[in-house]
Amino acid sequence: MPRSRLRSAPLALILPFLLWLTAAGSASAHRPYFTEAQPILLPDGQRGEMRIIAGDGIFVADPLRIIILDAESRLIAEGPKTWSLSIVCDTPLRCHGYDHSSGEVIEPDPTTFGRDGPIVPPFDERDDLWNIEAGEGSWGIKVRPATWGEWLHAEWSLWRRTSPLAYAVFVSLGVIAGFSTFGLHEPKPTLSGKMLWLAEMLLRLCGLGFVVVVMLFALVMGEAFPSVMVGVVLITYFLLRGARALLIRRSKQAAVAA
Repeated sequence: MPRSRLRSAPLALILPFLLWLTAAGSASAHRPYFTEAQPILLPDGQRGEMRIIAGDGIFVADPLRIIILDAESRLIAEGPKTWSLSIVCDTPLRCHGYDHSSGEVIEPDPTTFGRDGPIVPPFDERDDLWNIEAGEGSWGIKVRPATWGEWLHAEWSLWRRTSPLAYAVFVSLGVIAGFSTFGLHEPKPTLSGKMLWLAEMLLRLCGLGFVVVVMLFALVMGEAFPSVMVGVVLITYFLLRGARALLIRRSKQAAVAA
């Protein structure tokens, strides 16, 4: 592939991200909402529900917290607020919350369940949720450090639930990082050669800076989980690096054989 096309490839990949940043950057206030729900078996044998409720982060990621409902949809437990949260189920009806930012498990604690909590609206409704989402305290739950097995299960569940579009975005970031770092060379001794080398290095730095900015933006806005995004970007980068090294070696072997 001609070097001019190689140099223009990062720009072609960056343009869609610029549109995405523009669209996602326009934050506005909104009512609390539910992001996830799973039926669970409560310690007394009744069937309840565990949900994640999101507040309004406005210019940053929306704060999240676990809530637990009894069989009558009455609020009986409320977890602490955090920024990176999911519900993990080991088996049907056996679920717990997992805080990806702290590596902690959030479980029901029947000894501190509430008895006079409000009736929580259905999952798709967003009215009358401010009192449920508000407040900094927690009750009806216990928080403990996750075991290695629980950590692995929780992170793997994120990888399975990540959408193809998100994977495409992360792979593209890895490709941009690859184009921005592969093929570094010394400048030619001529003035024009040095100017071209300087322009190429600035383009490479812009590409790397763009990758860093997009990743930080996604983390701050809560658009991506760190383990998935960083993992996919690094895997893509090193796969490209390995493929490039293999192609260079084969081309050298072909030249020697000729």
